[in-house]
This record gives sequence, structure tokens and C-alpha cells, in this order.
Amino acid sequence: MLKKAAKLIKDGETVYVGPGTTLEFMVAELKQKKLRLVTNSIPVFEAARQNANNYDLILIGGSYRRTSGACIGALANHDLKSMGYDRAFVGVNGIIDDALMTANMEEGLTQKIVLDRAVHKYVVCDKFKLNKNDFYNFYKLSDIDRLITNHDVAKKLVDYYGQFIEIDNS
Repeated sequence: MLKKAAKLIKDGETVYVGPGTTLEFMVAELKQKKLRLVTNSIPVFEAARQNANNYDLILIGGSYRRTSGACIGALANHDLKSMGYDRAFVGVNGIIDDALMTANMEEGLTQKIVLDRAVHKYVVCDKFKLNKNDFYNFYKLSDIDRLITNHDVAKKLVDYYGQFIEIDNS
């Protein structure tokens, strides 16, 4: 799943990687890429900085949210609005019908800002996030280019969510 996501990125691109455990592991797959990586996640930044000699690494500041390790709020949003992204990779707490869900409204607003400014939009999540509700709907699944998830997702879930989006679970 993570290698599939990393293969989508081309050298020279500006890529946003949002907060989330799955995305922390994804940045390890970017070792050979020459890119500009933007994140508001301190754990993603820490995972990526080991490879920073291969790419420009930009950490966005803001109000620190302990639960996710993300910087959110007005300062983060202001900075993220001023940039453009070739690709954005975000995680979710859940996906229910056509809704991407998160546990925190501010974090959801931050993710929405980035997704609105990205040319290509991806959700990377494990299969346990499918058909799972949470507190705040921050984006429509049907406005995302691709959902990248585990290969062993139940066929009925692939069929159901396939009406909204292209699913990469191979």
C-alpha cells in the first residue's frame, strides 16, 4: 500500500503529506525521490528528515495537537493556503459513504485547505477506516482522485466505495 502511494510521486514535485501513522511510514518509501515535501505533522517530519538530503523538507507550524502530532489553526492554515501542491496525501479517522471523517474540526479544516490546493488528491488508509464514522466531515470522497488501501479489503466494500472513487487495493 505504501509503496503504491510513493510510486505516484515524480521527481521535482511539491508533495504534501498529512498527519497519520500510515503516512509516517509512507515517507520512508520516498528515499530515492527528489522533491519538495511539505507537512504539518511533527511525526511525519521526524520520519522524513532522515532523507532530507534528497529533498527540500518544509515543516508548517501552528498550534500543536498532541493526539495527532499535527500543527493546526490559523497560522498553519495561512501558510498552507499560500502554497500549491502537485500531490496531497491525507489520512482519515474514517470514511462513511461519501464523507472523509476526522476526530478534530481544526485538523479537518487544515486538510481541506491543502486538498483544495492540490492537483492530485489521495487518501491513504488501512481497511479498518472504511465504513467507519467519526466526528467531523472535512471532504467528499468523490472529490479525491484515488483511495489507496490494503489489498485484502472485502469485495462488498470495494464495490460500494468504488461508486465514489477509484480504489487502489492491488
